[in-house]
Amino acid sequence: MRCQGVSREKIEAGVNLEARLGHFSVFGQYVRQEIAGLVRKGYEVEAAYRFPTNGLFAVGDQPWINWIQPAVRVSRIDNDFDVPAGFLAPSFAWDWTKLDFGLRVGIVRNVDLTVEYARHEMKAWTQVLHPDELLVTLRAGF
Repeated sequence: MRCQGVSREKIEAGVNLEARLGHFSVFGQYVRQEIAGLVRKGYEVEAAYRFPTNGLFAVGDQPWINWIQPAVRVSRIDNDFDVPAGFLAPSFAWDWTKLDFGLRVGIVRNVDLTVEYARHEMKAWTQVLHPDELLVTLRAGF
């Protein structure tokens, strides 16, 4: 069934910027979306600094803890529309802000550990929600 007057188009445009200077890095992103006539905009900015440690200690002939990288990130989505009461997914229209604080540690070559705390703020119809989270990620690349 087709609804009359409802657009089926999806338009998305944005820009990403990344810069590095020595051990400092910054990343930024802006996106504007229009889906079926509903507009939302968002951005994300992240800054990090990598402190080289040149191996805090060695196990056998392998240096361990080669760098430490704290980072901070802020993200925001603004929805320029409302959804009707009883809509299947009311969170689709919530405005959302997230502030992340993270720490990555280069354990050995191609293996690092990231610990990140995310502070969420979601503006629902009647309240502000804070489903905050703590994430721990071990990454190994071969």
